[in-house]
Parts: sequence; C-alpha cells; structure tokens
Amino acid sequence: MLALSNIAYLYDCRAPARGNPLRESHRHTAAQFDSAAFRRVCRREDRLDARSYADSGKGIVTGIMKTILGKKIGMTQIFSDNGEVVPVTVIEAGPVSVIQIKTKETDGYDAVQIGYGEVKERRLNRPEKGHFDKWGAPYKKHLAEIRLDEGESYEQGAVITVADFEEGKKLDITGVSKGKGTQGNIKRHGHHRGPMTHGSKHKRLAGALAAGTYPSRVFKGNKGPGRMGRDTVTVQNILLVKVIPDRNILLVKGAVPGNRGGLLRIKYAVKGQ
Repeated sequence: MLALSNIAYLYDCRAPARGNPLRESHRHTAAQFDSAAFRRVCRREDRLDARSYADSGKGIVTGIMKTILGKKIGMTQIFSDNGEVVPVTVIEAGPVSVIQIKTKETDGYDAVQIGYGEVKERRLNRPEKGHFDKWGAPYKKHLAEIRLDEGESYEQGAVITVADFEEGKKLDITGVSKGKGTQGNIKRHGHHRGPMTHGSKHKRLAGALAAGTYPSRVFKGNKGPGRMGRDTVTVQNILLVKVIPDRNILLVKGAVPGNRGGLLRIKYAVKGQ
C-alpha cells in the first residue's frame, strides 16, 4: 500500500501524462487544469492529435474504458508550480479484468462485467468459483457491471489500468459514505434547536409531528431521528490531477465518499467534460 507521505515527491507538475500516446507531448502545470480555456484547448488538441495518430497507421484502440474500480487510501496535499496548495485524495485504482461480456443476443443488453482485487480460491463459494471458471477469468474479490455505449467493444480477459485515464479530465466517483449510526433530527436533517434558557424544556427534541384532531396521524415522509450515513453517494465533476501508472494511483482534487480502504467506482464525468 502506498503511504500518503510518499505522494508529495511522486507528484511532478511538469511531467507529461505518462502512458497516453495522445498526450505525451503536452506539458502543463496543475494550476492550468482549473481554467475553462485550458480545457477547451486540450479538447481541440486531443482531436488533432488523435487524427494525426490514426493517419500514421498505428491505429487507436476503440472504446476506451471509462470506468474502473479502486479503493480509497486517504487524503494529502500537493503544491503547484506557483505554490498553490491542492488537496487531493489518493486512490489505488485497478488493474481490473474483464470477467464477462454480455450481449443483446444472450442477455438482452450490452455490458461488461469487471473484477477488482485479488482473492484466494478458498475464499470463494462454489457458485462464485463456477462463474469465474466458466469464463476462464482470474478470481476477483469485487465485481461490477458497466453498460456499453453504441460502438464500444471489449475483449474477454482484457485488463484496464489507470493509464486509460487522462489528467485534467473530470470524474464521477461513487462510494459508500461513512456510517454515523442513529442520529437526532438536528444532526441528520439540520433542524434548529429550541431555546437554551428561560426554563425551556425543548432543546434538541423533534418538536410537533402533526395536528391533533385532524389528521390524527403522522404523515409519512416526515424528517426525524434515525440511521444516518452508509449510503451510496456519487460526487460529480472531480478533477483528476495526477495519474501514476506504475503504482496504479489516481490523485483527485477534493474529498470522495467513504472510509479509508472503501471501494470506489471511478468513471469519466457525465455532465462536466
């Protein structure tokens, strides 16, 4: 596991996006990633580079995987060339393997099933082991399914790594938030408390829930005390600051849901590119 103290020296704002032949020649600082003008220029340069790369005869792999699984390592901070502090979350993502390919002919829709995390054979039950053996895939701890867009196609057993992601892009990251247990209505829903002086007996109570004679019942859906946290949460449009392919590390700006070691699903942003 990568220690957070090792991230600072690994980060180099002047290094190119390693592992991506279309962006190998570009050198930009982390501070420039925040400007809208820079993102427009990158999109234009990507189109021009992709066209020239295809004309060279080398070809481009169609249907780049936009989703990967990983786990949250923790948070740290890095510095840009002009000295600005950038808070980042360290994510150890991938490599993930394509376990199963679903098609409209056999399953009614197009999708791929990917697996992440090594697991010993004795940790699997017989149905799980049979599923992996049927497709000739390595045993994985976590499985996830990804719907395919029209034109996307993947091969059985293909491996997806962080090198498929480009620095400067925005991501949608899904995880399970931290569980808070049973909490009151003030912490859970942000309700106001009662007066704290003059003999008040109402400080952090829920207050009135319904009228008396009519409707003589409590309407469903009222906000009150109960279980808080441990929900599936998606944080949108998180900036991908740095990719470290040799360590399977992504550095994203800001916080992501979940505890340290929690499972995350990372994909390109739907709305913010």
